[in-house]
Amino acid sequence: MDPVNDASRALKHQLIVIKVGSALLVDSESGLLRREWLRRLCGDIAALRHEGHSVVIVSSGAIALGRRTLRLKPGALKLEESQAAAAVGQVRLAEAYVEALPRRISSRRRSCSRWATRKGVTIK
Repeated sequence: MDPVNDASRALKHQLIVIKVGSALLVDSESGLLRREWLRRLCGDIAALRHEGHSVVIVSSGAIALGRRTLRLKPGALKLEESQAAAAVGQVRLAEAYVEALPRRISSRRRSCSRWATRKGVTIK
């Protein structure tokens, strides 16, 4: 497998799917979102959009973010703890992406903001 050639082949396509795992988004020691990393990723996504590509982001990280917010202890979670962490973390994750995506490429930003308003969430 050659990552450089794989990336070159991927860029020939119009639709690019990017999978982002929790380990990339959330610092394992602090449990905090890696905002600068996310901003750089979103800058790369903006560049792809500028080149005419459609980009889909598939993201993990909701449970990891929610876990810190709810102050859940390290280790395995009970089902209800996992569900609560996912619910809380999903909102924080959506806010982070909306904040990090450049306004000029994110027509979805307004849609996310309307959704968040209906759910009682503030997006800056």
